[in-house]
Amino acid sequence: MQALERIATPWMIRPQSPTADLYLLNACRDWVGPDRPIQRLAPGVFVSRETLLVLRHAGGLQTWPERRRRIWLIDDDVEATIADPTTPMGQRLKLRLFERRHGDRLCQDEARIVVSSAALAKIHPGACLIRPSWGLPLADLAHQTEPGPLRLAFLSSAVHRGDLAMLAPVLRAVLDSGRAELFVPANHALGRLRGHPLVRPVAATSWPDWRTWLTRQRMHLALYPLRDTAVNRARSANKIIEHAVVGAAGLYSESWPEASRIARRNAGLVLPSDPEAWRAAIMGLLDDPERRLALATAGRGLAADLTHPGLQRAFWRHAFSLSPKDTS
Repeated sequence: MQALERIATPWMIRPQSPTADLYLLNACRDWVGPDRPIQRLAPGVFVSRETLLVLRHAGGLQTWPERRRRIWLIDDDVEATIADPTTPMGQRLKLRLFERRHGDRLCQDEARIVVSSAALAKIHPGACLIRPSWGLPLADLAHQTEPGPLRLAFLSSAVHRGDLAMLAPVLRAVLDSGRAELFVPANHALGRLRGHPLVRPVAATSWPDWRTWLTRQRMHLALYPLRDTAVNRARSANKIIEHAVVGAAGLYSESWPEASRIARRNAGLVLPSDPEAWRAAIMGLLDDPERRLALATAGRGLAADLTHPGLQRAFWRHAFSLSPKDTS
């Protein structure tokens, strides 16, 4: 298995890590570097004098340094994602080869577990919940009431192919109306949407390219349909923030635990799994710029509350046993 890991690492482990950015570097980058109190040993591995932190997996390292304190940060339900038949084969192999094995080892070493959602905290009793820090500006919202083509966005990666497929027929009907265009990552298997003249595949393939693309966009509606599965129930609040970066009014599945927070704040539309309900909601919002603006404004406020660089800095200062001198 270790030989297979060595062979697979160059193809499966990218030098950039979204998890590292969202849960450590965006808030604490000034503490990380060769002459700083935290060193980065691999895309998802960081050490200080006292602490070893593994974000998801330690791909790229064959041996880990010994530290008094060990932390494993998880932002997916690993076992449920492996078992989900819609998970792309490459992602399933990566989870088996790296995250499951490395997580088992860390748990045997009695590592402290940090998670990105309340559902994951239930799976891992005693885990600490951490909120993300995106480090990107939240969009202005003037475009919501300006004339011009209406832009829909499905910003989820190919691991959400089953969720996109759930809405593909109604999205095809929306696009056939000629009222809007749909932006979606180019690596999706588009099914019934393939070849439609109003589908706009997004070719950004690396995490830095994706972040750059996001900051340049202004979307009217952003869609987050989720099948009611264990994988999706464990997903973090990141999509709320991502939608606010592009200035969109968000539409969310009611089965997602974060949906109750969204509904309380009127920070997006919360919809049942019925595709027709999604079609009706989308078409209604295309005709209602004031409603879109209200939802996007509330969504922006919720996103601002959910992204916490200050709380992350306080958490990691303690977790890495950093002194005031280290962080000055």
